[in-house]
This record gives sequence, C-alpha cells and structure tokens, in this order.
Amino acid sequence: RINFVSKRGAKAKVMTSLEQRHEIKHLTQGGKKAAEIAAMLGLSVHTVRKWQQRIKKGDLSIRS
Repeated sequence: RINFVSKRGAKAKVMTSLEQRHEIKHLTQGGKKAAEIAAMLGLSVHTVRKWQQRIKKGDLSIRS
C-alpha cells in the first residue's frame, strides 16, 4: 500500500495494488463479504466495494 497525504492535510489516499485487487476478486468469488475482505487486507470497506463493482464489470485495470 502507498499512502499519499495532500498539502491541505486531507485524508491519505491509499492505492490498492493489482495483487490486492486479485485477492478481492478471489475472496468475493469465495463468498466473503466486503467487511471481511476489508479486515483481512487492511483496506476500507468502501475501497473493497469499489473494486467489487469494477470486478463485476470486468475491470481490474491499474486505475485507482
């Protein structure tokens, strides 16, 4: 994970790696809930749900 802090002191932006996105995909296909995946990978539930939606559309690209 890479954290970015803005000059205005805003919340740090966390970039998910391609490996994390693949892990989200496999755990989701295995029946895990977003909250469980988030806890396992140290990500926010929002981030996991975002990638679950993109995975459902067939998009695992490098975009953040």
